[in-house]
Amino acid sequence: MTTRISNGGSNGAGERQPQQSNTRSVPAITGTGISFTNPATIADSGNGLGIFRAGDRIEISGPSNRGRWIVASASASSLTVTPGRIATASAGGSVTIRKVG
Repeated sequence: MTTRISNGGSNGAGERQPQQSNTRSVPAITGTGISFTNPATIADSGNGLGIFRAGDRIEISGPSNRGRWIVASASASSLTVTPGRIATASAGGSVTIRKVG
């Protein structure tokens, strides 16, 4: 299972990458270790969810649970979201979770 965290400005080696002035970086995580448990839990075996905070609006893309939610509580390993309409799905397929306006 892999997890990739993006804060939009680092190459992962601590070096800043150039950004165009008309782009805005958005915190995001992509991984195959992300699972979902009904009614409202998202878990990451790679512990990459710590980039999100309670109150953040997130968008999920991947094989299941596509859509937008609000983070009710957050830790590195899991998020609880609202509204509670997450369908249970095992980790495996690549899932991206990104913060949205």
